[in-house]
Amino acid sequence: MPSLLTIYWKTLLLDSELFVTLKSVRNGFWSAIELFLVVGLLTTLGMLAPIRVMVQRPTLAERTNQLAAQVDSFASGYPKLLAAPIQEVAASISNLARKFTEYQPPLGVRPSRVIRLIGEWLAAPLNLLGVWMGSLLGIWVVARLLGGQGSLREHLSLLLLAFAPQILTFLNYIPSQNSTLSTVGRMLSVIAILWSLLIATQALVAAHRLKQNQAILVLVIYFIAVFLAVPALLVVLSGFALAIFR
Repeated sequence: MPSLLTIYWKTLLLDSELFVTLKSVRNGFWSAIELFLVVGLLTTLGMLAPIRVMVQRPTLAERTNQLAAQVDSFASGYPKLLAAPIQEVAASISNLARKFTEYQPPLGVRPSRVIRLIGEWLAAPLNLLGVWMGSLLGIWVVARLLGGQGSLREHLSLLLLAFAPQILTFLNYIPSQNSTLSTVGRMLSVIAILWSLLIATQALVAAHRLKQNQAILVLVIYFIAVFLAVPALLVVLSGFALAIFR
């Protein structure tokens, strides 16, 4: 069984021998899942970019203390008779800040922010996997209807590899990009989509023993169904339901 790096590189090169190898071995599916998750982690690495900002950002208790200090400083400019009520307000705000401190997470607000962000990053590939699995199941149904012979395991083992070029979309996961990076990110995303479609076509050929034009037809029918037929059907059904209950 080739290493993950070898699988990744040969996938990008559309190596037909790799698809045959992964189709024939039983652990090919798990290798594809493993590669998907690794690529997903690298792709979404930009989600960790705000860690420094999150660590430096004041906590709610700190902001409340700052407000109390500002109110107290404001009171110092008035006579004692007028300043006393304002200072009482400042003291109430300080008490509120202490309450916020008491109820903060056990590890502290800033460590909890970092842990939560890391957790979101680790969960991102699983979310992507769920989305891709749903799409691949739909493609499998279309392929079988058009004469494809591959099993669901063979289908998923090879079609999951189509995610490999999506590492080019890493800029999309970095928040607060400037206009230049956003433009580059969109260009790389287009390249990633086209590259993934080429890999998906090759994977369909290998998994279902289809011809090249048949594999392309499978993808075309699937995307027409998802982006045109299903939305149009939903619009018709919605109009029909409104007509009934009007």
